[in-house]
Amino acid sequence: MAAKAEQDWAGKLKAWAEASVTFYLDSIALHDMLFHQARAPSREGRIDNIIIDHLTWLLNAGSDAGSWSIGDARFTAVFLFSGMHGIVDDAYVKEKRITRGRLIKRLQRICFRSAGLQFDDN
Repeated sequence: MAAKAEQDWAGKLKAWAEASVTFYLDSIALHDMLFHQARAPSREGRIDNIIIDHLTWLLNAGSDAGSWSIGDARFTAVFLFSGMHGIVDDAYVKEKRITRGRLIKRLQRICFRSAGLQFDDN
């Protein structure tokens, strides 16, 4: 996201989606190995984290800049963060071979729709 122009809010949102899917897929095997016997994360642990805080900031900043209109940035950030985990977990469990680019584009499209933006697949 830091590589995007200061006012390129759509580009930053696309980068957030790409980085989220990429990082989660890259770390999922290690995560499962480390937490194999661990209990499921608490409700607080799933929503009180720096990634949701940063996404909330991004959504608020883009809204303040007039790039999109979001009524409740935190609500939207929690929704997108939780959804990202769900789609990656679903792909990881259900697909024989994950097509990262396709998964990233699909998350980017949902992120854009949540912000009221048109998504260009290019």
